[in-house]
Amino acid sequence: MLWIFSALAATPVYALGFLAFSYWASLDPSLLAWALRAAGFLGLAANPRLAVVAASVVIFLPQDLLMDHPLALLIAHRVARALPSIYDTLAGSGPRDCSCKGQQREQGASQRSGKRPSQCACPR
Repeated sequence: MLWIFSALAATPVYALGFLAFSYWASLDPSLLAWALRAAGFLGLAANPRLAVVAASVVIFLPQDLLMDHPLALLIAHRVARALPSIYDTLAGSGPRDCSCKGQQREQGASQRSGKRPSQCACPR
């Protein structure tokens, strides 16, 4: 599901990339010629506008969606896990408060039994 949201979030970037590349390709004939050659590998070089779409979006889309986005999601997940307070905020669970009454009960029981008290008795 995150992969789909990641792809949707990238759509404006591809649209702006296409517009910027179209502008520059219209000003520089050598850039348009490169787009036509690049689109020729995909069999899309018949129409210059389609060649610009292929050169600015279609060529990069598979790598971005199949490699870059999943790697970014995995790394973001690991970074979020490494920073628990940020992860809790993003996950919507809020910060965990260990100053509950259960911790006081556990400390009293552990002192009576001679066991070492844990850091927090709150459920995780």
